[in-house]
Amino acid sequence: TLLWFGLIVMDGTRNPVTALHSPDLVHTPADLELGVAMIVLPALVCFPLGYMLFARMLAQSAARLPALLVGVGCLVYWVGGLAIFAVGPHSPVIQVLEVAGALPYGLGVALGIRTLTEDQRVPDD
Repeated sequence: TLLWFGLIVMDGTRNPVTALHSPDLVHTPADLELGVAMIVLPALVCFPLGYMLFARMLAQSAARLPALLVGVGCLVYWVGGLAIFAVGPHSPVIQVLEVAGALPYGLGVALGIRTLTEDQRVPDD
């Protein structure tokens, strides 16, 4: 998750909104500089892998709905981010996929954490 936040910060410095003022900064070969690549490439692997493992843990804890929401949501959100390479940075498909993934993903994480913390509560004596 921390790597993904780093990826979002890096992307924010190079996104299409920046193109209005500095188009030379938007998704250039500089995106693969060593410092940027050290955050972005592991984030692209760790984000979906980590949340798929979290979804699996939720499913094993009998939290099937949160597991489904997290698993499907994180993958749709991730594919939405990667869609920039297939459809270009100005396509509305990216935002649609990211929002369509982020909503179930976020809800699943919240429900999953709630479910897991309820399982950890000690009954009142």
